[in-house]
Amino acid sequence: MNLIEIEEIKEKLNNLIKIIKSNNNIIIEKENVNSQLLEEIYEIIEEYIEFLRMNHQKKLSFYISSKDRKKIKISKIPISISKFSYILNNNINDNIMKKIRGSEITDWLMSKGYLKGDLGVKEITEEGIKIGIFKEYRLGKEGEKYSVNLYNIQAQKFIIDNLGEMCSYIKNKKN
Repeated sequence: MNLIEIEEIKEKLNNLIKIIKSNNNIIIEKENVNSQLLEEIYEIIEEYIEFLRMNHQKKLSFYISSKDRKKIKISKIPISISKFSYILNNNINDNIMKKIRGSEITDWLMSKGYLKGDLGVKEITEEGIKIGIFKEYRLGKEGEKYSVNLYNIQAQKFIIDNLGEMCSYIKNKKN
């Protein structure tokens, strides 16, 4: 059972709960229907528990459903990719799912031509600038100048909108 199957089960459970709520006023007449629905809910919960037991040792790949992506709180101020990865990871159950790393997001952005470079600092391409990535220069503790790539609201939205493709890329790269 994969994450998509879990989402389908969750949706089925929500539908069953809605049916039970709509039948709440006529419980006596619909006692058999309600009993059957409750049995189905029980089976779904049992399947989910079994799924969690089977995958206790191995976490699922990072994934956020389309519905849950809409709930992600985007930073109003430009932030680094590592800070943005923390925001994304706050929207998952990390007991059963791997967290996404800023380096994985950066790798995907490089594969798409938004960033370029080798180890260390990544340079922003024209395409990267168009989606809202920019460079800021800062001073370190010893007074040394360094640069950091920042992601504005537009860039954060772009990443969220492309999470499905990014997750597939990351998963395929690891296999």
